[in-house]
Amino acid sequence: MTRRLTELAVLGSALVFSSCLAQAQEHLFRTWFEAPESVMAGETFQVWMWATYEVDGATAPGDPGYFWTTHASVEVAGSLDALESISPILDGLYLPDPGTPDGNWLRDFIVFQVQAPGFFVDYGNPLRLLMFEITTSPGSLGQLEVHLRAPTDLHIPYLSWLGDHEIATTNYGSSVPDFFAGLMAEPFTVRIIPAPATLAMLASGAIPLAGRRRGLLRPFRSVAGRERHPHRPRTGRLAEVSG
Repeated sequence: MTRRLTELAVLGSALVFSSCLAQAQEHLFRTWFEAPESVMAGETFQVWMWATYEVDGATAPGDPGYFWTTHASVEVAGSLDALESISPILDGLYLPDPGTPDGNWLRDFIVFQVQAPGFFVDYGNPLRLLMFEITTSPGSLGQLEVHLRAPTDLHIPYLSWLGDHEIATTNYGSSVPDFFAGLMAEPFTVRIIPAPATLAMLASGAIPLAGRRRGLLRPFRSVAGRERHPHRPRTGRLAEVSG
């Protein structure tokens, strides 16, 4: 079966992918990230990626179905001066490849589950798939955005569900699923705030300086009783006399 998968649009903040082929049922994967909404500069925080699989708008029941394989990348965007590093995948489902950190990217990770001796299958839906860590730069400010991206060998992220049928977002190698699913990938934004030491420096340094500047610019009364600004040139007779 030939297939053309096209990135359709950005709806709100969610990146949406969908198959061009009509099917009897609508299959959809949704992904999102869970992390603190704000962290202090210099801190390291965890980011968990969640996913759910839906059929015709309803969450599909697990057992015998379960999340099978996820193959994708992560991009960190936004205030990149606030990004110190991103780690490989550190926790989640079975990790044949935890991915490769590359600047503001974590490229080409693979996690999956398999029904085999020695493996535990989690039939949860939604399900936490994986976790990585982001370290922020000391003394930085701004926002970091976490996005799910395609791996280098595919044009969209690959997610699959295995039950009575194999459901996937696209072909993977020589594997062709029974049904294709769309993908709605929600990004996540975390705010970087100053550490207490930075706030203390701002409070002890910038605020008194601002006060001194305000004092220098405060108007005063002239001999004639009129207010004038010390940095404004005098006009009229007083200016002529002083010249």
